[in-house]
Amino acid sequence: MPPDTQSKAVHRLKRKPIPPWVGPVPDPMVIQEASLYLRLPVSSVYERTSPGATDPLPHIRVGHLLRFRKIDLDRWLEARNTAAPKPPKPAKKAKR
Repeated sequence: MPPDTQSKAVHRLKRKPIPPWVGPVPDPMVIQEASLYLRLPVSSVYERTSPGATDPLPHIRVGHLLRFRKIDLDRWLEARNTAAPKPPKPAKKAKR
């Protein structure tokens, strides 16, 4: 295979996303894998990586490609965890 044809063939190969509940997650993840890991639509992941996003996802931009590290996504999720117990509010004094 000539070098030009070979390099183009490599770019056409797409890595099949591995759902995180099946096994190990590759690091760094491509956008489809990050979407499956976060259980968000791909469009939402793109929105959260666009410049000026209100709640941006941590990502690495390699040229026009996006890559995601699992540890960064885990930290991002943990920061938004609303199920964590909150400290109790101090009791108000009763008026007399």
